[in-house]
Amino acid sequence: MATFVALLRGINVAGKGKLRMATLRESCEARGLTNVRTYLQSGNLVFDCKLTSGAKVAAMVESLLESHFGLNARAIIRTPAELQHIVKNNPFASHARMDPTKVHATFLASRPTAKLVRQLERVDTRGDALVVSRQEVLLHCPNGYGRTKLNNVFLEHQLQVAATTRNWKTVEALCRMVV
Repeated sequence: MATFVALLRGINVAGKGKLRMATLRESCEARGLTNVRTYLQSGNLVFDCKLTSGAKVAAMVESLLESHFGLNARAIIRTPAELQHIVKNNPFASHARMDPTKVHATFLASRPTAKLVRQLERVDTRGDALVVSRQEVLLHCPNGYGRTKLNNVFLEHQLQVAATTRNWKTVEALCRMVV
């Protein structure tokens, strides 16, 4: 059995994609997943399963969301090692220690092209900072995520990949859940 973290895009955001986490856990267990846990009400799912491919796990979770709940939502999958790597190598760690509400991680469904990353790195971020690392964009938004240009929709458009963003407290909590 392998452990995975599924970061669901668009679940319980602004009144859309409503899904009770207890119901999601029950449906996952009925589908054969074990040790199923959720964090908060925003689509953070941790579980063990027999599959070993992140792509197959994503397809299975997305299929479950569609068939059980009628939701067309993306599942972005990370392993415990990948999550630990993000936390350990956060270029904004000092900012996160001072004020974790100003640091975020945008998880990408796939690796963007080098050309698109270079273009993004040239964008005027208006005082915010970003670092693209593997399949994540780490963000420091001193004025808050609600005021940044570097929101999830902007990053998806710029990098041409599906994405979902979590605040740093959530990233650290998920990492603790899988260690």
